[in-house]
Amino acid sequence: MFQTFEAILENGHIQFQDETVNPLPAKARVLITVVETIESSASDASSMARFAGVWADLSVDEKKVIDHDLQILRDSWERPI
Repeated sequence: MFQTFEAILENGHIQFQDETVNPLPAKARVLITVVETIESSASDASSMARFAGVWADLSVDEKKVIDHDLQILRDSWERPI
């Protein structure tokens, strides 16, 4: 059976446009068709710049909690980056 999902391929990683695509099979044969190339724009980099300094006002304890939670996510991530 064929299933079609819309996604963006960026730097070798596939990002599904609909995050409700679950459950995907653990292993499957896939056919990838590139529909169009998306050019990166300067706004991509500047959109991340909006977040510069957002943690500047956090206390040391708040930063430790966030770092701890992020480490839990990293440890639970099953695929190599």
